[in-house]
Amino acid sequence: MSPFQNSDNPAIIPAINKNMLEIFKILSSSPKSEIRSSEELIWSITDIPFPLFNFVLYSSFKTGGAEKAIENVVTECRSRKVPVMWRLDPKTQPDNLGTLLEMHGFQLSEIIPGMAIDIQKNIHPPTQNGFEIKRVSDEQILTDYLKVVKEVVGMPDFAVKELHDFCVFLGFEENLPMQRFLGYLNDEPVATSMFVLGAGVVGIYDVTTLSKARKKGIGSTMTFHALECAYNLGYNIGVLTSSEEAYNMYKKLGFREICKIPHYSWDPSVSE
Repeated sequence: MSPFQNSDNPAIIPAINKNMLEIFKILSSSPKSEIRSSEELIWSITDIPFPLFNFVLYSSFKTGGAEKAIENVVTECRSRKVPVMWRLDPKTQPDNLGTLLEMHGFQLSEIIPGMAIDIQKNIHPPTQNGFEIKRVSDEQILTDYLKVVKEVVGMPDFAVKELHDFCVFLGFEENLPMQRFLGYLNDEPVATSMFVLGAGVVGIYDVTTLSKARKKGIGSTMTFHALECAYNLGYNIGVLTSSEEAYNMYKKLGFREICKIPHYSWDPSVSE
């Protein structure tokens, strides 16, 4: 249930990263994943050489120790030969943590806008004729979902298989805090979206549309559907991080930018 009544609450800014942390808490239920957690650093590590599975979600070193922590992350990832993403919170300390990351071989990948919306005020997009949405409720729908994501995002086959196995491991029950949706245009899978409930907000992820189905309002419809499902469960605020291409779509739906979130990456093949 959401404690936030509107998106003006400044606590929603850290809730963007805290919501994504829920994904990694779920991920840690898999035997292939480990969550390393302390008051100053929370990150997920696997033996899977894809950054989706190796990710620093929270880091704030109020009493020093940032460089040692960075060295420990790099050492672990180097030993496993896996890349890692490091996502900074707007309130991350020290202020020069990005510079310290670069000194240890990380590269600034992108700076992503964090956005929020009062769900009850959002704009319901028009529905495309011949379009329907299904919850990912079994393995066949999941397979079709991942085919769309793979084509849009360019995810390698081994990462798709790992994600497939992880989703099957979790199951498909309706009461799970992570739910995926697949959109069909004239019975053909063409679009995806996902919500994650946590930190008092609903996070929207995996909003993708095949190129042949774009410019029809389908991405907006998939986003709205995920928000509406969460709203019916008592969540008032939606949050997401937007790509440059989707930014205007989200603004038209009613999202507003509330912060910037830098992403840094470390890759053993580049850093050796």
